[in-house]
Amino acid sequence: MEWIRPYLTEVKVKNDLSKIQLYDALFYREDVETQKMIKRWAPEEIELSGEIKIPVEYLDGGDPLVKVPLYQLYGMKEHPRLADGRVPLSFHILSPAQRVIQITNNIPGLWKGQYQNIQKEMQQKYPKHYWPDNPVDANPHHSGIKKQK
Repeated sequence: MEWIRPYLTEVKVKNDLSKIQLYDALFYREDVETQKMIKRWAPEEIELSGEIKIPVEYLDGGDPLVKVPLYQLYGMKEHPRLADGRVPLSFHILSPAQRVIQITNNIPGLWKGQYQNIQKEMQQKYPKHYWPDNPVDANPHHSGIKKQK
Protein backbone atom coordinates (compact mmCIF):
# COMPACT_ATOMS: atom_id res chain seq x y z
CA MET A 1 0.00 0.00 0.00
CA GLU A 2 3.02 2.31 0.13
CA TRP A 3 2.70 2.92 -3.61
CA ILE A 4 -0.58 4.83 -3.17
CA ARG A 5 0.49 6.95 -0.18
CA PRO A 6 1.93 9.87 -2.24
CA TYR A 7 -1.39 10.16 -4.07
CA LEU A 8 -3.39 10.37 -0.84
CA THR A 9 -1.70 13.44 0.64
CA GLU A 10 -4.48 15.80 -0.51
CA VAL A 11 -7.35 13.47 0.44
CA LYS A 12 -9.26 14.96 3.36
CA VAL A 13 -12.82 13.77 2.63
CA LYS A 14 -14.36 10.90 0.67
CA ASN A 15 -15.06 13.06 -2.42
CA ASP A 16 -11.32 13.83 -2.70
CA LEU A 17 -10.74 10.19 -3.70
CA SER A 18 -12.20 10.88 -7.15
CA LYS A 19 -9.33 13.33 -7.79
CA ILE A 20 -6.66 10.64 -7.50
CA GLN A 21 -4.93 9.94 -10.81
CA LEU A 22 -5.16 6.16 -10.50
CA TYR A 23 -3.58 5.53 -13.90
CA ASP A 24 -0.48 7.50 -12.84
CA ALA A 25 -0.36 5.76 -9.48
CA LEU A 26 -0.38 2.32 -11.12
CA PHE A 27 1.76 3.23 -14.14
CA TYR A 28 4.64 4.67 -12.13
CA ARG A 29 4.75 1.56 -9.92
CA GLU A 30 6.05 -0.36 -12.93
CA ASP A 31 9.67 -0.63 -14.04
CA VAL A 32 10.85 1.44 -17.03
CA GLU A 33 10.62 -1.46 -19.52
CA THR A 34 7.01 -2.20 -18.53
CA GLN A 35 6.16 1.51 -18.80
CA LYS A 36 7.58 1.57 -22.34
CA MET A 37 5.54 -1.50 -23.28
CA ILE A 38 2.35 0.06 -21.90
CA LYS A 39 2.97 3.28 -23.85
CA ARG A 40 3.63 1.31 -27.03
CA TRP A 41 0.61 -1.03 -26.68
CA ALA A 42 -1.85 1.46 -25.14
CA PRO A 43 -0.72 4.96 -26.11
CA GLU A 44 -2.30 8.08 -24.66
CA GLU A 45 -2.47 9.56 -28.18
CA ILE A 46 -1.96 8.56 -31.78
CA GLU A 47 -0.33 10.59 -34.51
CA LEU A 48 -2.16 11.12 -37.78
CA SER A 49 -0.42 12.14 -41.00
CA GLY A 50 2.82 12.74 -39.11
CA GLU A 51 1.54 15.99 -37.61
CA ILE A 52 -1.78 15.73 -35.83
CA LYS A 53 -1.90 14.11 -32.39
CA ILE A 54 -5.26 12.79 -31.20
CA PRO A 55 -5.95 11.56 -27.64
CA VAL A 56 -7.04 7.94 -27.26
CA GLU A 57 -9.94 7.25 -24.91
CA TYR A 58 -10.13 3.93 -23.09
CA LEU A 59 -13.61 3.03 -21.87
CA ASP A 60 -14.76 -0.02 -19.93
CA GLY A 61 -15.91 -2.84 -22.18
CA GLY A 62 -15.23 -1.22 -25.54
CA ASP A 63 -12.51 -0.67 -28.07
CA PRO A 64 -10.24 2.30 -27.48
CA LEU A 65 -11.50 5.27 -29.44
CA VAL A 66 -10.46 8.56 -30.97
CA LYS A 67 -12.65 11.47 -32.00
CA VAL A 68 -11.38 13.13 -35.14
CA PRO A 69 -12.76 15.36 -37.90
CA LEU A 70 -13.21 13.53 -41.20
CA TYR A 71 -10.88 15.86 -43.12
CA GLN A 72 -7.96 14.91 -40.88
CA LEU A 73 -8.28 11.29 -42.05
CA TYR A 74 -7.81 11.98 -45.76
CA GLY A 75 -4.95 9.97 -47.16
CA MET A 76 -5.25 7.22 -44.52
CA LYS A 77 -4.81 3.90 -46.30
CA GLU A 78 -4.60 1.54 -43.33
CA HIS A 79 -6.66 1.37 -40.16
CA PRO A 80 -4.56 1.88 -37.01
CA ARG A 81 -4.57 -0.86 -34.40
CA LEU A 82 -3.16 -0.94 -30.89
CA ALA A 83 -1.57 -3.65 -28.73
CA ASP A 84 0.79 -4.84 -31.43
CA GLY A 85 -2.05 -5.06 -33.97
CA ARG A 86 -4.42 -6.99 -31.72
CA VAL A 87 -6.93 -4.25 -30.87
CA PRO A 88 -8.79 -2.12 -33.41
CA LEU A 89 -9.06 1.58 -32.76
CA SER A 90 -12.61 2.88 -33.00
CA PHE A 91 -12.89 6.15 -34.92
CA HIS A 92 -15.70 8.52 -33.97
CA ILE A 93 -15.60 10.69 -37.08
CA LEU A 94 -16.70 14.28 -36.58
CA SER A 95 -18.34 16.85 -38.83
CA PRO A 96 -16.93 20.39 -38.97
CA ALA A 97 -19.44 21.16 -36.18
CA GLN A 98 -17.70 18.49 -34.04
CA ARG A 99 -20.72 16.15 -34.16
CA VAL A 100 -20.25 12.41 -34.67
CA ILE A 101 -21.26 11.53 -38.23
CA GLN A 102 -19.81 8.00 -38.41
CA ILE A 103 -18.25 5.38 -36.15
CA THR A 104 -15.92 2.86 -37.75
CA ASN A 105 -13.23 0.31 -37.04
CA ASN A 106 -12.37 0.16 -40.75
CA ILE A 107 -11.16 3.37 -42.45
CA PRO A 108 -10.36 1.68 -45.83
CA GLY A 109 -13.87 0.18 -45.79
CA LEU A 110 -15.32 3.62 -45.06
CA TRP A 111 -13.60 5.10 -48.12
CA LYS A 112 -14.92 2.29 -50.35
CA GLY A 113 -18.45 2.32 -48.94
CA GLN A 114 -20.23 4.91 -46.87
CA TYR A 115 -17.94 7.85 -47.67
CA GLN A 116 -19.80 8.89 -50.83
CA ASN A 117 -23.04 9.31 -48.85
CA ILE A 118 -21.24 11.23 -46.11
CA GLN A 119 -19.48 13.38 -48.71
CA LYS A 120 -22.77 14.31 -50.39
CA GLU A 121 -24.41 15.25 -47.08
CA MET A 122 -21.38 17.20 -45.84
CA GLN A 123 -21.04 19.10 -49.15
CA GLN A 124 -24.60 20.34 -48.70
CA LYS A 125 -24.16 21.30 -45.05
CA TYR A 126 -20.59 22.61 -45.25
CA PRO A 127 -19.88 23.80 -48.81
CA LYS A 128 -16.76 25.78 -47.80
CA HIS A 129 -15.03 22.59 -46.66
CA TYR A 130 -12.99 20.20 -48.75
CA TRP A 131 -14.77 16.90 -49.56
CA PRO A 132 -12.58 15.09 -52.12
CA ASP A 133 -13.95 12.46 -54.46
CA ASN A 134 -10.98 10.22 -53.66
CA PRO A 135 -10.16 10.65 -49.93
CA VAL A 136 -7.47 7.94 -50.03
CA ASP A 137 -5.28 10.07 -52.32
CA ALA A 138 -6.19 13.42 -50.73
CA ASN A 139 -4.05 15.22 -48.19
CA PRO A 140 -5.37 15.62 -44.65
CA HIS A 141 -6.49 19.12 -43.69
CA HIS A 142 -6.17 20.81 -40.33
CA SER A 143 -9.24 23.01 -40.74
CA GLY A 144 -11.06 21.34 -43.62
CA ILE A 145 -11.67 24.72 -45.29
CA LYS A 146 -10.94 24.87 -49.01
CA LYS A 147 -8.02 27.08 -49.96
CA GLN A 148 -8.97 30.17 -51.95
CA LYS A 149 -7.55 30.28 -55.48
